[in-house]
Amino acid sequence: MKKIQYFRMTTTIEKIETFDEPNVWMGYKLIMSDPDMNIIARISNRSDCCEEWGMHTENNLDDFVGAEYHCMDVSDIIFDKDDREMSSIHVSISTDCGEIVLIFYNKHNGYYPHDVSIISDNNVKNISI
Repeated sequence: MKKIQYFRMTTTIEKIETFDEPNVWMGYKLIMSDPDMNIIARISNRSDCCEEWGMHTENNLDDFVGAEYHCMDVSDIIFDKDDREMSSIHVSISTDCGEIVLIFYNKHNGYYPHDVSIISDNNVKNISI
């Protein structure tokens, strides 16, 4: 019987950039060694009224350059228990150096949502927060 070996293609994070296209999108772009695995996570950044929105991470993103990418998970919408007008989405990216957590948030009265878009491996996930 012939033995079959399976090789898992690994991809590493080569660069992590932030971007801001006024009145369009702001976000993060993870550039991978395999360009088909690049990740773009972004939030619409046009203002409709008095809403507060943005993105942040507590990670030092430079620590993850060269890390091996494992997987990504996008949370459901998280509503702040103390501030009902605040909602967020967490994008968790697992690597061999730990986890990157990108947070996109919007505080509004229900009339001014912002779109969050996650693009990876030719898949798109759109969420309105």
